[in-house]
Amino acid sequence: MKRLLFLMVIVKISLSAISQEIITSSGDSYSNDEIILSWTIGECVTETFTGSENTITQGFQQSNYSIVTLFKSQSTNVGLNVFPVPATNYLEIKITGENAPGIGLSLIDIYGNILIFQDIISDGMIINIESLSSGVYILKAVDKNGKFLKSFRIVKN
Repeated sequence: MKRLLFLMVIVKISLSAISQEIITSSGDSYSNDEIILSWTIGECVTETFTGSENTITQGFQQSNYSIVTLFKSQSTNVGLNVFPVPATNYLEIKITGENAPGIGLSLIDIYGNILIFQDIISDGMIINIESLSSGVYILKAVDKNGKFLKSFRIVKN
């Protein structure tokens, strides 16, 4: 019994002396007069803090999240809308602006393979994706000089 008690005291002291360290691939910190917010990607532990008005949970407890990167369009004269997302059989593209006929669209898989490439010839078009597997794709628009305009994250059901 004394050995067990001694062992428990040693373990407790050892655990309290260990400093916490996070090895992470990314993170940032923000502060103003009222709050300090820090976040990291790579935490393996989750913890929840509850205050009088707020609750903050950290770690990888989210079951579904997306990371989306947005790039600013190089051309302000062109507007692109793609729908429906998620898609099943087709994607409808609506184009507004002066330079619409000079745009090329590429549908790219997660490996970087260009599956479909089409030049836009009117202000509205449909791309058939019925033969594609379910998954996530990128629809990339470039102008006639090959300059990047916009990209869309496409989910195929």
